[in-house]
Amino acid sequence: MSNPWDRRKELGSLRAFFQTITMVLFRPKVFFDSLVVPSSLGPPFLFVIYWTILIWGGYLAFTIIYAQLFNHGFPPVHLFDIVKLFFPILLILIITPVVHLLVIMFGGKGGLQGTLSVCAYQLSIVIFYFIVQSCNYNPLIFF
Repeated sequence: MSNPWDRRKELGSLRAFFQTITMVLFRPKVFFDSLVVPSSLGPPFLFVIYWTILIWGGYLAFTIIYAQLFNHGFPPVHLFDIVKLFFPILLILIITPVVHLLVIMFGGKGGLQGTLSVCAYQLSIVIFYFIVQSCNYNPLIFF
């Protein structure tokens, strides 16, 4: 089985994106065993951009809509809120070189493209953070 993100031309970008997240979360061994090191940094970095827009942006939109629906007013926008929009991209740009140095030290293969691929796709697990955070908005969700 191949990586759905590598087949996004045949599956469509959105479908490939969500299939990739599903595979990383529920079949990580199959996913990472079948991971092919890309010839460029483009595909994994594009995944991070999609992730930032769809998941992170969706979560921020949810918080604003929730505040409006339940008359909490419009949440104030701070500089940190703007930086949070780009946090996944910044995280990948900072973490990947550090992880890659460790990979080189321990004799790993795959080059920077391989390290970026693993760092980019592992970002999928952060979706659990948003599920937990969303529950904070409705304490009755557990009852």
